[in-house]
Amino acid sequence: MSERITNDYGVDLRVDIFESKRATGLEFLVQLKSSTRATKGRIERIRLRLATYNYLVNKLQVVMLVKYIEETNEAYWILLRDIPPPDQTRETFTIQIPKENTLSTISWVNINNHVRKVTEDKLTTREQIEQFRKEFKEYLCPFCGSELISRIDAPADPLEDHWDVRDTFSCGFQRFGNFIEQLCPSDPRFPQFEDFELHYSYIPEEPTHKWQCFAIGKTDMARKLRLGFGLGETKEEARNQILEEYNDYAKNKNN
Repeated sequence: MSERITNDYGVDLRVDIFESKRATGLEFLVQLKSSTRATKGRIERIRLRLATYNYLVNKLQVVMLVKYIEETNEAYWILLRDIPPPDQTRETFTIQIPKENTLSTISWVNINNHVRKVTEDKLTTREQIEQFRKEFKEYLCPFCGSELISRIDAPADPLEDHWDVRDTFSCGFQRFGNFIEQLCPSDPRFPQFEDFELHYSYIPEEPTHKWQCFAIGKTDMARKLRLGFGLGETKEEARNQILEEYNDYAKNKNN
């Protein structure tokens, strides 16, 4: 049974596979082309946009490309997996379909078996990836997925009676046990620059850095982001040093 797709870019039909009138849950996708006349020789050709190919190749389902020829009332097919990878620098490319691949003589048993194998393989891979994520979750930043770069045991009190683990991740996120010591830029609670109160001091005898600026967090999250001192000939220069440090830390927030 097939269903025409109207709201999926690059896909014209979704074909559900039945066995003895029983739904199997298997399906494959079809991208349709048509032409009034057949091309000469033993090859039919399809012109496809690179963006469409890249979209289709990332689909979980098997994808079939079909070209219908009105003159001969015949259609020719090819599986996306059998198309050589195109040049990624071009906007369009040509797909060649052998004319022995007629839809009227296709072995649906072979297609069924192929779809089943691909579906089972992809489901198995998905389960393995999910299991991998569960097993290695503690080694990834919970906010952005950055890798763990350091794990050390450290004392939790001055007398060293209690110890815990300090984890540091490549994004900057750091935790000691269940306590966050340094924020990940992708944490949705990451503070805005306005969440810091800026304090200034003026030292007129300083030859170059007459102004000093330091930031104090006004919220719990802001207090977890440690910003250094800003120095400058002017008050604005000192402030801009603090702002630049904040921006450097927050630059990956939306990545």
